[in-house]
Order: sequence, then structure tokens, then C-alpha cells
Amino acid sequence: MKRLLLIDGNNVMFRAFYATAAMGNLMLNKNGFPTNMIYGFINIYNRFIKEGYTHIAIAFDKGSNTRRHQIYKDYKAGREKAPDELFMQIPYIHKFLEICNCHYYLNDAYEADDIIASFMKRFKNDFDEVAVLSNDNDLFQLISDNSYSLYTKNKETIKYDKEFLYKEKGITPIQIPDYKGLIGDSSDNLKGVAGIGPKTASKLLNEYTTLEGIYDNIDSIKGSVKDKLLNDKDQAFFTKDMAILNDTFSDILDEDEYLIKEPDYKALKEFYTELDFQSFLKKIPKESIKAEFTYKIIDNPFEINNIIDVKNINYLVLDNLEENYHIAHRIGFGLSNSLGNYYIPFDVAISSFDFNMFVSDESIKKAVYDYKMMYVTLKKEDILLNGVVFDCLLSSYLIDPDITKNDLMVICNYFGYNDLSSDEQIYGRGAKLALPDISVYSSHIARKAFAISMIMDLELKEIKENNQEYLLNEVEIPFSRVLGDMEINGLRVDTDALNSYEEGLLKELKEIENEIYFIVGHEFNILSPKQLGVVLFEEQNIPYYGKKNKSGTYSTDAQTLEQYKGNELIDRVLRYRMLSKLESTYVQGVRNAISESSDNKIHSIYRQALTDTGRLSSTEPNLQNLPIRNKEASEFRKVFIPSDNQYFVSCDYSQIELRVLAHMANEKALINAFLNGEDIHEATAKAVLKKSEVTKAERSSAKAINFGIIYGMSAWGLSQDLGITPTEAKQFIDEYHKTFPNILPFTDSLIQEAMDLGYVKTIFNRRRYIRDIKSSVYSMREFAKRTAMNAPIQGSAADILKLSMVKLDSEIKKNNLHAKLILTIHDEVVLDVNAKELERTIELTKNVMSKVVELKVPLLVEVGYGKTLYEAK
Repeated sequence: MKRLLLIDGNNVMFRAFYATAAMGNLMLNKNGFPTNMIYGFINIYNRFIKEGYTHIAIAFDKGSNTRRHQIYKDYKAGREKAPDELFMQIPYIHKFLEICNCHYYLNDAYEADDIIASFMKRFKNDFDEVAVLSNDNDLFQLISDNSYSLYTKNKETIKYDKEFLYKEKGITPIQIPDYKGLIGDSSDNLKGVAGIGPKTASKLLNEYTTLEGIYDNIDSIKGSVKDKLLNDKDQAFFTKDMAILNDTFSDILDEDEYLIKEPDYKALKEFYTELDFQSFLKKIPKESIKAEFTYKIIDNPFEINNIIDVKNINYLVLDNLEENYHIAHRIGFGLSNSLGNYYIPFDVAISSFDFNMFVSDESIKKAVYDYKMMYVTLKKEDILLNGVVFDCLLSSYLIDPDITKNDLMVICNYFGYNDLSSDEQIYGRGAKLALPDISVYSSHIARKAFAISMIMDLELKEIKENNQEYLLNEVEIPFSRVLGDMEINGLRVDTDALNSYEEGLLKELKEIENEIYFIVGHEFNILSPKQLGVVLFEEQNIPYYGKKNKSGTYSTDAQTLEQYKGNELIDRVLRYRMLSKLESTYVQGVRNAISESSDNKIHSIYRQALTDTGRLSSTEPNLQNLPIRNKEASEFRKVFIPSDNQYFVSCDYSQIELRVLAHMANEKALINAFLNGEDIHEATAKAVLKKSEVTKAERSSAKAINFGIIYGMSAWGLSQDLGITPTEAKQFIDEYHKTFPNILPFTDSLIQEAMDLGYVKTIFNRRRYIRDIKSSVYSMREFAKRTAMNAPIQGSAADILKLSMVKLDSEIKKNNLHAKLILTIHDEVVLDVNAKELERTIELTKNVMSKVVELKVPLLVEVGYGKTLYEAK
């Protein structure tokens, strides 16, 4: 049975966008790009593609040169312009259809419904069924004995065939243009006959068949209906003519071209990965690598000695039920090697002497998934994990960070092994998280180890092709062990100081709250953007300079309110927000974290394979964002203290990203300033302004442009930062590039590299894929350019810090020091140091960190120490 599906692309796109946008739920991917329309469109496409249709074609509206636009300049006038967030997503929908090998059409002279009508005219008699997917009532005129319209409402699909159309509207398909001529079409700005509604229209057409029949018998129609018809006769016939579909579009291929085909699965994986569509990734059918899999459950610890391969590599995984592996329920190990595939319950494994010897034996090679997690978990059981030569997670992260944001299944799919379920499919998530039957999870865990054996060589081949072997083997894998020890060591909290700090916060919050209520004259929720907007811009009559949100409410975000600094009410609101953030995010975050430990320490989880830049992220809680921007935020560091009789030593790379920029751009003036130990911001100000002495304000301006250059700051952005005009800012930037002539060619070369290769690289060959560098959407393309300029610099700084921590940890052990690495925040490393070893440790740390890599400029390490994290900084 041949069944053709014709889709009104614009209609489906708009419904997909507004289904979520209307509720303020605009999906964003990791780069902040809106994806709700793409996601909704794909959902609808995938849903109907499974309904047994054999052929498909899709039509979109393109421009305003159609017959209707030519004869009626106000056609569709009055429609509210769709938001930019919608238009930005359209190229991705076209790309999706190309990946799916689905023909789609857009033509200046034809609207989507005209193209669909042309398809119907060409193929109606060649198919057993033709379905039109659209909520556009104009397309009802295409309904016939073997064709129907699919109208979607919420999650329900209504099938409009001839019988249902008559039941609902009292007319036949051929009468749709006549019907529109009578009632008009407000969406197209077509007025019809004023005062004639659907019921009257269907009654008239039932009696007189057509619009012409109605007017031929106008004298038999009585009363006000006759008057209305006579008053708007010309308009009625004009609207009818406009409603008749134009079926003359001729760019249609042979029938077989529209057969539903398999998509390009590799391209589809990359597409879904870029947009963070993990749920779609999971549904890509299994293909490519095929291998027989059987496994055995090992429930006797004495059997373990018989399943260890001491000569060849062993593939080992560990599953925990919860994500926070510091407190999670341990399930068990998967093991795969030349002897077979096995599942070993956690308790059985750690009670086995043979398993302990296997895990800790440096000479027995192991390939794992998430080395750090396994290292931490086993070390808590007094078992050291040694001999790890490959980490599937870290290797995949270097190849493409986008594929490591979910679980092993996504990585395996990327490399062509599709015979693995996701953890969510096995264990559920949220309230539904639970351990299934042992036959389910034991097979899953054993298959994970087997899956690594299937893809490891493919990953290593790509790592070698990318020249990333050093980065994997000398930086990321050993860094996992360093981070693991840091997580175990933990960050100690002075609970008395935490309570005192919180008490001060709550006291000031209450005072500011009362002051705000006094000014306003009543109580309200200060943290509610909606209530705050009404209070500020209606009750207090403060002039509103911004645009209202889509919901019609005032924007009260930080950027908006910063414009009103100096207003006593808004100044208090901003301070209230800042203090509330400290209380809810940091104080409560730390309190919750230490409540889960027995040693008054935070045992954060460092996310080594998450960010696109190579920088670390952390959770439980996020220590990468410990606040320092103001006095109150900075003083929060006083709650963190070293071990008894110890000191914190804080080592911070000074201006490392600017030093990396000078090195990579080979900018002589910057290099010389760093070599001479000059204050780089002051030196920049002097060089750009051509002055021998500069003010603090001028130094601040130079500092803004120094760091702004790294992030692709525009003249407008610099003007906002400095409070000057865009023209003045542009002059400053132009003079900067004259002073440092190698920087602009360098950043331009990075953009060109991204255009040519699709990615940029750090000094250590870490890749950052720049997927939107050729986007047809200006805002996306410009964001991609800024990313291309910044990623090699920020990523190189991250790589240098990681390598320095690996070497520092090694040197501490080699020199028999008792210092422990405790914390890292961006370019800062914090150690817990014995008082007797303080000077020696500081000297060693500065030496290692400053010489970890040879650049054209020196690496300057600033060191502080103290009895709290605040004092050390």
C-alpha cells in the first residue's frame, strides 16, 4: 500500500515553537542557543514517519512574491513578527531534513499550501492514500476520497476526511474557498462578509452550493443577511479567489524520489549531539559494530582468580546507583577480557584477595570508564587502582566534548557500537531511580566493559590522528588520580564561622527587607521579578527603559537594574539579591554538603569531562564558583580552614590567559612587557595612550580591553564596560591593535582555522569544535567567531594548570612532603601544608608551576598562605 505524507513545514514549525515558548519554556543547548522549535519539529516528524507512510515531501513558505502578495499588498498584514529565536532555528530544521534524505521545498512564488496542492494534483491518483499534515484550514479543500488532512491539537491528531469535515463544519472540501469568502480569514488579513459567521456560511452553502449560487439567488435571501452579503460582495469574491490554492508548481520529481529513506546516522548523531538532544540520540537504531555477547555472574570471590588476564588488557567498569559516588549505593563491576565477560557484585569483589591484587597490580593493564570515580570508590575501601592505561570517558572527551555529557551509551553510539542501553533505561531517574532485577543490571554492567573493548582501538586511532596522545596519557589520565585524591581529602569547614557568617547575612537581609518595605509602603516578594517590576515601574513610577518580556512583564534582571544605580530603592534591591544569593547558593550549598559527610568536610565531585574548554567544573557543591567579587562574597572564604596545625597555601597563575595570548600570537610588545616584569595593564595603557604615566582609570580601561580582546569584545561592549561612547571605544581598540599588531592577525587566523577545519586547538592539541562558524544566522556566526578566538587561549591555560597539578603532586611525593592538594578554582591551586614544611612547599610549588611548560613569556605564580582560605588568597 502506497501512502504519501505531505507536511506543511511552516505550520508545524510555528506550532512546535509556540507550544513551549508561550509558556516561557525556551529550550537552550549548552551554548545558550534556542532549540525548542527544532526539538518539537523533530518530535512531530519522527512521530508521523512511523505511521506507515511510504513517501514524504515537505513544503515551506519562503518569501513575499506570490500571486496573493502581488495582487493584495496587505496580504497577511497585521501578523505579529515572529521572534528572532524562531528564525534562528529554521536552518537547523532544513539541515535535519537533508540528513534524513527528505525532499523539502521553498519557493518565492509559491506558498507552502500551493506547493502541497501541486503535489496533490500530480500524485493523488498514484497513491492509495495521501495525507496532509497541517492545521491550516485552507488545505481542507484538498480532501477527497483517498486524501485527508491531519490536524493536531495538543497530543491528539484529528483526521479530517470528507465525512468528518461535513460533520464539523457542514460543508464539503470543494466549498472551502466559498466558505472563506463568506467568513474571511483574519490570519491572512482577508475580511470576507462582515457579520457572517461559520453557522450562517455553512447554511447558505448547503442551500446554494457556491458563492456564485448565493449571489445568483440573492433576492430569495431575506433580512440583514441579504444586506450584509450585498454590502461586501466584492470582498467576498476577492477572498474566495485568494483562498483557492495555486496548483501550478512544477518542480516535482518522480514518485520514487519521495520514498522514505534511512537518514545519514553518523551526521544525525553529530546533529543531535551538537543540540544536546540526548533523548533522540538514544533512539538512533543499532547499527555498525556487531559482536556476540555472553557473560557470567561471578558470585564466589574464589572464582575471581580464574577470570583475570594477567598478560592482556582487562576492560573494567563500575556502576553506582546514584550520581554522587561519594555516598552512592555501589552495584558492581563489569569485566571483559580474552577469557570472557563477567559481572562481579561490589561486595564480592572487594572481599576477594585476588580482585584486590588484580586492581592494584601496576603490571596488569586496565581500560576503564571514569577512572577518577573508580579510583575514589576503591580507595575508600583501602584498595588502590593501578595500571590504568586507557579511560574511555577521557579519550572521548578529547575527541569531542559533546559526546561525554550523558553516559557510555552515547559514546558507544558515536563510535558505531549500538548494542548498549543507557543507564537511565536500566535504572530510571529521579523518583523512579531503582535497581531492577539482577538479570537486567548484571548484563548491562558486563556489556559496558565489553563495549569499551569494542571501541577502544577506534578511539585511540582518532587520538593519535589528532596528536592528542600526550594530552591523554600525560595530562588527563594522571590528572584523574590527582583530582581523586583531592575529592577524598576534602575541604574542611569551620561550622562556627559558617553559622556566624550566615547570622550576619540574615540580619542584614532582614534590615534591607524592612527598608524596602518602608520605601514602597507595603510588603511583597522582593525576589519575584513580576512583583518587583510592578512595584518599581508602576507603583514607584520609575521610568522603564527596557523591553517587556514575552509574557508582558517588566524585565528586572541585573543588566536592566544596573542602569538605575544610585536610586535608593533599586540599590537596596540589588544588594538584597546579592546577599540572598550568598545565603541560598553558597551557605546552604555548603551546609547541605557537609551534612552528608562525617568529617565536617566538603567532598566535591570534579567534572573532568564536561566543559568544552577543558576547564574543570564541580558539583556537590560547585567549588569553581566560590564568590570573590565583593567584600561579603570574598569573606565567605573564611569558613574554609586547613587541617589542625596546618596552613592553606594558595598558588595562583597571574594573568595566565594574557601570557598565553602573547605566546600564541607571538606579540613582541606584550612579550617584552611580561619579560620585563611590568604591570601589563599599566604598560598597555601607556603604550596605547602614548603616555609615560597613566591614571588608575586609564589602567582600568586598558585592563578591560586586555581581557576583552580574549573574548572578542566589540566596541559597543567595551563602551558599556567603560561608560564611554562606542566611537571612543572603537578608537581605543584601533589604537590597541596598532600598538600590538600581531594580535588581530592571530585572532583572524583562529577564525579562519575554524572555518577551514571546523575546530580550533590549544597548545596541547585540545580541540574545540566551532559548529556554527558558517551559520547563515548572523548572531550565531558572530558568537562562533568569538568562541574560536577565545577557546585556544582559555583551553591552553586550563591544560597548563592541569599539567602543573600533575607534576606538583608528583614532586610533593618525591620530596616526601606532607602537603596535600585540596582545591582548584580556575587558575588557583590550594594546598594543605604542614607548618614546618611551609617555606619548602611554597618554594617547590612556585618552581614547579612556573616551569611546567616553556612559553615565550614567564609564568608568574602568586602565592599566599594563611589559616583560612580568605587569608591565603
